[in-house]
Amino acid sequence: MRNPIFPKPNQQASENIVNVAKAIEVAIAPSVLDSHSNDSLTNAAREFGETDEVKVEPINEIQFPVDLDELHPVSGSAIGDLMDKGFDAIAFYKSFRHINCHPAPGYWGIFYIKPRVALLINEMMSDTGLAKDECLDSILRFLYGHEIYHYKIDAICLQKEAFSNYLIYRPYRNYVNSLSIADWYEESLANHYGLAALESFNSHRGFDAYEANQVVKQFMNELVQMSPGAYRLGLDRNVISLFGPRGLLAKQIVQGCPTTNAISQASLKLLESTFFQQLLLEGYKNFKGDRFLAAELSLTFCPVNWITWYKNGSAVYASKTVPLKEIKEGFIKNYLGGEQKRLTDHEYFKIDNGELVKVPNGHDKDIRLYELKNIIEKAGMQNTEFWAARNLTNKWKKSVPREVIKSAR
Repeated sequence: MRNPIFPKPNQQASENIVNVAKAIEVAIAPSVLDSHSNDSLTNAAREFGETDEVKVEPINEIQFPVDLDELHPVSGSAIGDLMDKGFDAIAFYKSFRHINCHPAPGYWGIFYIKPRVALLINEMMSDTGLAKDECLDSILRFLYGHEIYHYKIDAICLQKEAFSNYLIYRPYRNYVNSLSIADWYEESLANHYGLAALESFNSHRGFDAYEANQVVKQFMNELVQMSPGAYRLGLDRNVISLFGPRGLLAKQIVQGCPTTNAISQASLKLLESTFFQQLLLEGYKNFKGDRFLAAELSLTFCPVNWITWYKNGSAVYASKTVPLKEIKEGFIKNYLGGEQKRLTDHEYFKIDNGELVKVPNGHDKDIRLYELKNIIEKAGMQNTEFWAARNLTNKWKKSVPREVIKSAR
């Protein structure tokens, strides 16, 4: 089956980008490759700690669609993860400059974290009632639009480095990593173009025509709204303006460059202006726009991969979980006004809408997925509402019990 989401991969072109980048960087700073720091990565890949194996599966026509049935998440929440860390907790971009770094030495590009995508699909199915395939399709499209923007910035910087004779991307990433998540403006634009990937567009240079339905768009908009710091600015209509995240991003890209005799403040100001003008060429909601890139750096040459960490033969989720004690004492008793009605092998509580809720026994420290799903549905809530309320109430400690009582779903 042909892959309907991503352009056809071109391994030779992807390898050429790696070689060109290496030649440019070494010509500017011969010692740059001696550094083994992976400053292009978010913390997502570091969360998995010590594992036995990292499996990378490049996505192409043969390996799509993917079979996620091998994954059976017991607990955890991808929505909880992205509320804490943004969408880069579900997928991430690894620069061609760091192809030999961990994770996945020898690979670069976009990496979907397979276990967390599986978790997000389960939660999206529960909230929207959509079929598994449609949830998978829309999640992959959004994440592609988000992560390909990180490649765009990397590629723009490489073009400028080729003519400016000083490093731009590595200093920029080091500078941004020192900032609060509220100032990560590249993530604002990435979320903007993630949402754009769900909008109506025609076939273009390897991208099939597509438009998501309103249920998908609403769900993904809610996730962006719930995201931390600058991630949520992807919904701001000023995101592409000079005074919004796009203009602030242009400033950040050059702020990492140290001023030297060879690099004057005037030249950095000019560089900032040209960055902004090039970013403008993307247009509004045009995630596949790459008119500002040389043909050799086309978006279609950025590889797309699945990545899975394994320990003791099982996939590692390293995902957000909720303690069973918090569900009972906080969510059920405090937020839902639950009163104990029966005690057998399990406890049963009558909550504010009259529903009888069973509290799982204490065999596990964290509540299981199906158990949490049942309680959330009896409370008349969706997964997105649960995690948003958890955040707003500081884990069910303030503004409780809830003011608006909902009927069970």
